[in-house]
Formats: sequence, C-alpha cells, structure tokens
Amino acid sequence: LKIKKEGWTIGYHTKTHANLDKLDEDKLHDEIVNGKEQLEKQLMFSVKYFAYPKGFYSDKVIRFIKKAGFSAAFTVDGQSMNLKNKMLLDRIPMEGEISINQMEAMLSPLGLFVTGIFMKSLKIKERIQDLVRSFVKEGDYSKKYIYAK
Repeated sequence: LKIKKEGWTIGYHTKTHANLDKLDEDKLHDEIVNGKEQLEKQLMFSVKYFAYPKGFYSDKVIRFIKKAGFSAAFTVDGQSMNLKNKMLLDRIPMEGEISINQMEAMLSPLGLFVTGIFMKSLKIKERIQDLVRSFVKEGDYSKKYIYAK
C-alpha cells in the first residue's frame, strides 16, 4: 500500500464500529479477532494496533484485543499518556484539517483536559441514551412518560 510505504501505520477499529461493551463473546470474537484476520489477509501484512470505537472498553474487551494479538490499543479517555498498560494508551481524536497552532493547543495540559471532559461527556450521553432505550421500548409511548422536544 502506498500510504504504508510513505510511513503511515495502519491499525484496526472493528468491523462495524460497535460499542464493544455491549457485545457478547461471540460478537466480540467476530468484531475483533476475525475482523483483524480478514483485514490482514486483504492487506497482506500484520496489523499491530487497535483503537476502541468511541473509546468504550472493558476488561472483557481487552482480553479479546490481546487474544487477537495486538501490540497496543488506544482509548480516547483524555488522560495523560500511560505507558504502563499498552492496551490503554490514550489518543486525541482529530477531525478534518487542523493547523499547527490548533495541534499545539490540543496537546497542551489545558487542551488535554478539555478533550478528556468532552470525550467523557460523549460516553455519558451514550450511556444515558442506552438507559432511556431500556426503559422505553420503541413504540411504547404510554401516558406515564413525558417527552420534551
């Protein structure tokens, strides 16, 4: 691949960008282990790095990351770099094109702090949506629920 020859590293991010916390072991195996094998077969080289979709992970998910043979995995927790656990390396999400000044700001202590708060708020939002979905099934709109628009 041209981008690999130009020095880019290619990692893996699952087959469907699923929230891995919600998957049973069979689906985790398919998303992580089988998906990595399929990608490596297509690329014809080994993929060493994994990025957790939306930053969601658990001990069970980490077991599958290790089982698949990844050397390291990246979160979006917005913490300082923790090199003690290579399965929980922090990364900073980047969207679109950014300038060198924006990059410096994002990598500053304040930038890392703000990014961490933002990423945690996205996780909290998703968990709240899951809770709401678990209480109110689609089409079950009884009078006991009040919905705000």
